[in-house]
Amino acid sequence: MRCLVVDDDANACELLTHLLGRAGHSIAIAPSGPMALEMVRSQDFDIALVDLQMEDMDGATTMRALRDAKPDLRMLVVSGYDDREHVLDAVAAGADGYLLKTELSARLPDAMSELMAGGGPLSARIASIVLDQLRRPPEGTRPGGTEPAATRTLSKREFDVLEGLSRGYTYTEIAANLQISVNTVRHHIRNLYDKLGVNGKAEAVSRALGILTKDGTGPVSEEEGIDGLRRSPRGTEPPPVK
Repeated sequence: MRCLVVDDDANACELLTHLLGRAGHSIAIAPSGPMALEMVRSQDFDIALVDLQMEDMDGATTMRALRDAKPDLRMLVVSGYDDREHVLDAVAAGADGYLLKTELSARLPDAMSELMAGGGPLSARIASIVLDQLRRPPEGTRPGGTEPAATRTLSKREFDVLEGLSRGYTYTEIAANLQISVNTVRHHIRNLYDKLGVNGKAEAVSRALGILTKDGTGPVSEEEGIDGLRRSPRGTEPPPVK
């Protein structure tokens, strides 16, 4: 795979270059967000591995710019930050996965494969933060648990995709369950972001807990939404583990 390492830390770049090269990936290095943006506009990359702490442009801002420039680029955060603010900001900026730098040697090879298969690899600490976010009442939910008016404009297919996200499924798994292409899933997700007024998966999934329904007529409870991460979609078996 063609990898772009976006990090201004020479030691981190050296480690990533070693691990990625050993796995047979090609590597280019951008020591700043602006340089990374310039490179993705002129070259083809499959994955960008982005640090969050950089001087010229922080990682979240860099990922938003990269997502606008190349919507299909997969982005993996590689950071030492494991606090809620940085994690959710990164996910909202478009991160497809998040690994702590202390786990790179053990996790990176499998994470790269998972990422390109449509998965979202997360360090355990990061996953716990994301799950905690899912348990919080979504912003904009009115008293009684009814959904914001904007969500009523979602199509049935968009609801189906949103439900898949809330259950923790990858784009590939959602596509298989709905018998559509991964690119179509991405198209629906971009529409979801616009209609829900959110910027990323974490916000969309959090909003989903307040609006997803059993039969299209009423909101799912928080307990059902959380349990949905462990259960298959309505009437289906869980997708194969990859």
